[in-house]
Amino acid sequence: MTDCEELREPALRVFFRLAEEWSLSEQEQSILLASNVGELGRWRQGIANDVGADVLTRVSLLLGIYKALHTLFADRGQANAWLRRNHVAGEFLDTTALGHMLSNGLPGMQRVHGKLVGQLE
Repeated sequence: MTDCEELREPALRVFFRLAEEWSLSEQEQSILLASNVGELGRWRQGIANDVGADVLTRVSLLLGIYKALHTLFADRGQANAWLRRNHVAGEFLDTTALGHMLSNGLPGMQRVHGKLVGQLE
């Protein structure tokens, strides 16, 4: 069994918990994972044999974003709300971090992750 195969199910379990905590719609979930609603349904049921490295990379970035937010903000609600808060300065000017990720896919997720990790240093 390869590393990718071993990580599929645990990564998806983490993703669906994050999606619930962040109140992500099914459409937002499918966009973030570059998948479709049918795939999400199968993955939610534990049928994950078609999950590839791209999906695992996306889940890894989202988990890193979650961890950074909960390190930066002591309050859980504030940490989770940050994704949907309109930003008034910086590279997410007049948008939300979630909106940026949804509009820009993997590069957007990498930018949000990088911004948050940079604030931790």
